[in-house]
Formats: sequence, C-alpha cells, structure tokens
Amino acid sequence: TTKIPGVGPGISAKLKELLTTGRIRELQKLRKLKTVSAARILGKIIGVGPKTIEDWTTRGIYNLPDLRRAIARGAVVLTHMQKCGLKYYTDLNTRIPRDEVTALGAIFEGLLKGIAPAITFTIAGSYRRGAAMSGDIDILVTQEAFDEDLLVKVADTLQADPLYIDSLSLGTERLTFLYM
Repeated sequence: TTKIPGVGPGISAKLKELLTTGRIRELQKLRKLKTVSAARILGKIIGVGPKTIEDWTTRGIYNLPDLRRAIARGAVVLTHMQKCGLKYYTDLNTRIPRDEVTALGAIFEGLLKGIAPAITFTIAGSYRRGAAMSGDIDILVTQEAFDEDLLVKVADTLQADPLYIDSLSLGTERLTFLYM
C-alpha cells in the first residue's frame, strides 16, 4: 500500500475499492437515494439550487412529473428563470457541438458589431478551451469606453430575432438569454 499525502485511511480504502472493483459501494447506495436522484434531476433546472431542492424534496417532489403536478395544484410557484428552465429542460441540458457554437458566435458577433462596431468579441469558456461540446456559450465583450446600456441594446435587438426565446437576467455587465 502506497501512502498518498493528505489522503487518510477512509479515502484510501475507497480508492483501493474503486481500482479493484471499478466501483464504490457507498457511492452506489447514495445514487439510489431519492433525494440524491432528485438533486441530480431538479438541479438541472436553471435557477434551482440546493435550498430549493431541499424544500421540494421535503414536500415529496423528486422528479419533473412531481414538480409539474405541484405547480398545477399551486403548491409550487416558480420564478421566471425556473419556468424557462423547466420549459426548456431538455434543450438546456443538451450539449452544443463546437461547430454550432462557432456558427452562433458569428451571428452574435455580427449583432454586437452592428450595435457597437469597435467592440472586441471572444467566445470563452469550454469553447475557448477547445472542447468538442459546450453546455452553454460564454461570450466576453470589451470596448474602449464602458457603455452601461450596451446589454439593454443587445437584448432589445435580440427580441426581434425569431430564434430568440427569452432573457433570464439582464444587468449592466451580464446578459443571460435563451436562443435556439
């Protein structure tokens, strides 16, 4: 047995179990718990965090059908962001191929340059790291002088696009929106 600095006997035993059996029994047991399954499913809804999941599971909401029934009977009221997250759950949890990110980036760059021609535009995040698939598209925009109305202008312009769905958040430094 090799000692690994900072790894105690408990973690060491789990690593040995993983290396010899390909799994960890304790992890298998955890994955079967309804609350863990609920966290994995409900946590994929935009705007839903650990506290909301804990609240919902204490009320017997463990999956999307449970949530939809609770909404229908008025037991749960979602925020705007959560409503969008639930409505577009499948799309929002589907990875985006790199070539599609590139194509959408070109569309957004054209839109941004149409609003502010001197803007510097970069696709960041997993795309910039060379990933073949992305969970979302992160765009960094810089300009010589800060225009606190830039993102409002972008949101207004996006609303005229037939592929634009909705804005989830809008501030002076960040815009989060759904686009299909």
